[in-house]
Amino acid sequence: MMKKFAANWGGRRPSTCYKDSKKRRHGFQPRKSLELVLRWRLKMNLIHKISSRGLIAYAHDIVMSGVAFWLALYLRLGDTMPSYVNDRTIQAGVLFTLTCAVVFWFSGLYRGVWRYASINDLLAITRTVTAAVFLFLLVMFLWTRLAPLPRSLLPITWFVLM
Repeated sequence: MMKKFAANWGGRRPSTCYKDSKKRRHGFQPRKSLELVLRWRLKMNLIHKISSRGLIAYAHDIVMSGVAFWLALYLRLGDTMPSYVNDRTIQAGVLFTLTCAVVFWFSGLYRGVWRYASINDLLAITRTVTAAVFLFLLVMFLWTRLAPLPRSLLPITWFVLM
Protein backbone atom coordinates (compact mmCIF):
# COMPACT_ATOMS: atom_id res chain seq x y z
CA MET A 1 0.00 0.00 0.00
CA MET A 2 2.74 2.43 0.92
CA LYS A 3 4.64 1.84 -2.32
CA LYS A 4 1.52 2.48 -4.34
CA PHE A 5 0.90 5.69 -2.38
CA ALA A 6 4.50 6.89 -2.88
CA ALA A 7 4.37 6.13 -6.59
CA ASN A 8 1.15 8.08 -7.11
CA TRP A 9 2.31 11.18 -5.25
CA GLY A 10 5.95 11.26 -6.26
CA GLY A 11 7.21 10.17 -2.87
CA ARG A 12 5.35 12.92 -1.00
CA ARG A 13 2.17 12.72 0.96
CA PRO A 14 -0.64 15.08 0.05
CA SER A 15 -1.15 17.90 2.47
CA THR A 16 -4.08 17.36 4.76
CA CYS A 17 -3.42 20.44 6.84
CA TYR A 18 -6.27 22.94 6.95
CA LYS A 19 -3.87 25.89 6.63
CA ASP A 20 -2.33 24.52 3.43
CA SER A 21 -5.70 23.98 1.78
CA LYS A 22 -6.82 27.46 2.87
CA LYS A 23 -3.67 29.01 1.37
CA ARG A 24 -4.29 27.24 -1.91
CA ARG A 25 -7.93 28.32 -2.03
CA HIS A 26 -7.29 31.95 -1.25
CA GLY A 27 -4.37 32.34 -3.63
CA PHE A 28 -1.40 32.38 -1.25
CA GLN A 29 1.40 34.25 -2.95
CA PRO A 30 4.92 33.37 -1.81
CA ARG A 31 6.27 36.52 -3.48
CA LYS A 32 4.32 38.72 -1.08
CA SER A 33 5.77 36.98 1.95
CA LEU A 34 9.28 37.17 0.47
CA GLU A 35 8.76 40.85 -0.17
CA LEU A 36 7.74 41.39 3.46
CA VAL A 37 10.80 39.52 4.70
CA LEU A 38 13.09 41.61 2.47
CA ARG A 39 11.49 44.85 3.70
CA TRP A 40 11.92 43.76 7.30
CA ARG A 41 15.56 42.80 6.63
CA LEU A 42 16.25 46.19 5.05
CA LYS A 43 14.66 47.94 8.01
CA MET A 44 16.80 45.93 10.42
CA ASN A 45 19.95 46.87 8.51
CA LEU A 46 19.07 50.55 8.70
CA ILE A 47 18.51 50.61 12.43
CA HIS A 48 20.73 47.90 13.79
CA LYS A 49 21.90 48.49 17.30
CA ILE A 50 25.45 49.69 17.76
CA SER A 51 27.10 50.09 21.13
CA SER A 52 28.77 53.34 22.16
CA ARG A 53 32.17 51.77 21.47
CA GLY A 54 30.95 50.80 18.02
CA LEU A 55 29.81 54.37 17.35
CA ILE A 56 33.22 55.66 18.40
CA ALA A 57 34.90 53.17 16.04
CA TYR A 58 32.48 54.20 13.27
CA ALA A 59 33.26 57.91 13.75
CA HIS A 60 36.98 57.13 13.80
CA ASP A 61 36.74 55.20 10.54
CA ILE A 62 34.83 58.02 8.85
CA VAL A 63 37.46 60.58 9.86
CA MET A 64 40.26 58.24 8.80
CA SER A 65 38.64 57.66 5.40
CA GLY A 66 38.79 61.42 4.76
CA VAL A 67 42.39 61.51 5.93
CA ALA A 68 43.21 58.50 3.73
CA PHE A 69 41.87 60.29 0.65
CA TRP A 70 44.07 63.35 1.20
CA LEU A 71 47.08 61.25 2.21
CA ALA A 72 46.72 59.17 -0.96
CA LEU A 73 46.52 62.38 -2.99
CA TYR A 74 49.69 63.64 -1.32
CA LEU A 75 51.45 60.31 -1.90
CA ARG A 76 50.52 60.50 -5.58
CA LEU A 77 51.34 64.18 -6.22
CA GLY A 78 54.01 64.94 -3.66
CA ASP A 79 54.90 68.60 -3.16
CA THR A 80 52.82 69.73 -6.15
CA MET A 81 49.59 68.83 -4.32
CA PRO A 82 48.70 72.41 -3.19
CA SER A 83 48.70 73.66 -6.78
CA TYR A 84 46.58 70.67 -7.89
CA VAL A 85 43.76 71.10 -5.34
CA ASN A 86 40.67 72.92 -6.62
CA ASP A 87 36.94 72.93 -5.84
CA ARG A 88 36.28 69.63 -7.63
CA THR A 89 39.04 67.88 -5.68
CA ILE A 90 37.62 69.14 -2.39
CA GLN A 91 34.15 67.98 -3.43
CA ALA A 92 35.61 64.59 -4.36
CA GLY A 93 37.21 64.31 -0.91
CA VAL A 94 33.91 65.08 0.81
CA LEU A 95 32.09 62.64 -1.49
CA PHE A 96 34.62 59.92 -0.71
CA THR A 97 34.13 60.44 3.02
CA LEU A 98 30.34 60.30 2.66
CA THR A 99 30.55 57.20 0.47
CA CYS A 100 32.71 55.48 3.06
CA ALA A 101 30.29 56.50 5.82
CA VAL A 102 27.35 54.90 3.98
CA VAL A 103 29.18 51.72 3.00
CA PHE A 104 30.71 51.31 6.47
CA TRP A 105 27.28 51.69 8.10
CA PHE A 106 25.59 49.07 5.90
CA SER A 107 28.48 46.62 6.15
CA GLY A 108 27.65 45.76 9.75
CA LEU A 109 31.25 45.94 10.98
CA TYR A 110 30.29 47.86 14.11
CA ARG A 111 27.69 45.55 15.62
CA GLY A 112 30.28 44.08 17.93
CA VAL A 113 33.57 45.60 19.00
CA TRP A 114 36.25 42.97 19.26
CA ARG A 115 39.50 42.83 21.12
CA TYR A 116 41.29 40.56 18.65
CA ALA A 117 40.74 40.48 14.89
CA SER A 118 40.35 37.20 13.04
CA ILE A 119 40.73 36.32 9.39
CA ASN A 120 36.96 36.66 8.93
CA ASP A 121 37.12 40.22 10.31
CA LEU A 122 39.99 41.04 7.97
CA LEU A 123 38.01 39.70 5.01
CA ALA A 124 34.96 41.75 6.05
CA ILE A 125 37.10 44.90 6.27
CA THR A 126 38.63 44.15 2.87
CA ARG A 127 35.18 43.68 1.30
CA THR A 128 33.91 46.88 2.86
CA VAL A 129 36.87 49.01 1.77
CA THR A 130 36.73 47.54 -1.74
CA ALA A 131 33.01 48.27 -1.99
CA ALA A 132 33.54 51.85 -0.79
CA VAL A 133 36.30 52.51 -3.33
CA PHE A 134 34.33 50.97 -6.21
CA LEU A 135 31.17 52.87 -5.29
CA PHE A 136 33.18 56.10 -5.18
CA LEU A 137 34.72 55.22 -8.55
CA LEU A 138 31.27 54.69 -10.05
CA VAL A 139 29.84 57.93 -8.63
CA MET A 140 32.86 60.00 -9.66
CA PHE A 141 32.86 58.50 -13.14
CA LEU A 142 29.18 59.36 -13.60
CA TRP A 143 29.66 62.85 -12.14
CA THR A 144 32.95 64.06 -13.66
CA ARG A 145 34.33 61.11 -15.63
CA LEU A 146 37.21 61.16 -13.10
CA ALA A 147 38.63 64.34 -14.64
CA PRO A 148 39.84 66.10 -11.44
CA LEU A 149 41.59 63.07 -9.96
CA PRO A 150 44.68 61.09 -10.92
CA ARG A 151 43.82 57.55 -12.00
CA SER A 152 46.21 55.99 -9.51
CA LEU A 153 44.55 57.75 -6.57
CA LEU A 154 41.96 55.03 -5.98
CA PRO A 155 44.36 52.07 -5.63
CA ILE A 156 46.56 54.17 -3.35
CA THR A 157 43.51 55.13 -1.29
CA TRP A 158 42.55 51.46 -1.03
CA PHE A 159 45.99 50.56 0.33
CA VAL A 160 45.97 53.49 2.78
CA LEU A 161 42.51 52.55 4.06
CA MET A 162 43.55 48.97 4.61
